[in-house]
Amino acid sequence: MIRLTADLYPSVAALYDESGLCFPLIRAVIDRLQRGWIWADDPTRPEAALVVTAFGFTCLVGAEGRTPDESLRQMLVTPSDQLPGYLLWYAPPPGWRAWLDARPEGTFRSRERVRLHWDGADPSPSETGAEGLRLASLDAALIPEVDKLGLRLGSRFWSSAEDFLDHGFGACLVGDDGAVVSVCYASCVADNLAEIDIATRDDRRGRGYAAIVAREFVRECRRRRILPTWDCFTANQASLRLALSLGFVEAYRYPLYSFSTPLPS
Repeated sequence: MIRLTADLYPSVAALYDESGLCFPLIRAVIDRLQRGWIWADDPTRPEAALVVTAFGFTCLVGAEGRTPDESLRQMLVTPSDQLPGYLLWYAPPPGWRAWLDARPEGTFRSRERVRLHWDGADPSPSETGAEGLRLASLDAALIPEVDKLGLRLGSRFWSSAEDFLDHGFGACLVGDDGAVVSVCYASCVADNLAEIDIATRDDRRGRGYAAIVAREFVRECRRRRILPTWDCFTANQASLRLALSLGFVEAYRYPLYSFSTPLPS
């Protein structure tokens, strides 16, 4: 596998499209909208490619998935500063799942996630449902307050706060003191899709605030002619119920493998 220069990232777009997968964070790297790296079997006419976001989300597309490739196996088991220290591998192909399952116990986690798509209906108008709270768009003034929820908005997915403000958007519930109690924002916008991420302050959970900001976020997507998309662990029943209640519909389920690099050989 050869590490591509950024100008060659778009050469992988066809492999991603043919995969039938929907992972906007991966597409954002391919389209050079967000930080990440791509390795491919050929730099100009790739038949297989590994796409890795700066945060560690990973996807393998193309023929490489049929049989684990030795060069990629060596990447995963050899100490290197090329890969993030922790990977979250979206839907590894069957051959790779078998290879990962053969690793020593405790070296990886395998969990099921579900991808949900918007059904196209207009959401009902948003209401705060609580005195002392107001809905607000996520702007520059609110980013420091959002970061108090542990999101690191300008470095986790986006390259900076300015990058988010230029290309992303979000909806917040804000208290009279200016503190953000809940936020729904785009972790990326790619391929006309906005990937949803939600956070609510620990002491304000269980009050329906996530539904309020998510509904407002969806309405903003509609105004921008962008489709919202939702992804969560199937074990996270609260998130799954919320998505379904807002009008999202299940598209497919897939395995997510997560592990530190390098893996034991």
